[in-house]
Amino acid sequence: MQPVPSREALELSEALSQLSRNPRDVNALVNAGVAATKLGDFEAAVGFFKRGQSLAPTNPRLLAGLAGALVRQGDPASA
Repeated sequence: MQPVPSREALELSEALSQLSRNPRDVNALVNAGVAATKLGDFEAAVGFFKRGQSLAPTNPRLLAGLAGALVRQGDPASA
């Protein structure tokens, strides 16, 4: 029997599915970043948030998510 994926893993999978259909979907990038952060993959989270920031530089969810991921990654000075 295979383990059931966590809610965060399912959220990331859904966001990645949305991004495969539209790589410029800012909401999907935010959702992928949030899910990656919850899963502890801060490097991936930073990547998603930075991609989103290049599309919507003033989006508060992107800015907050990026800052949080950078802090958790051990780089508070960049936050």
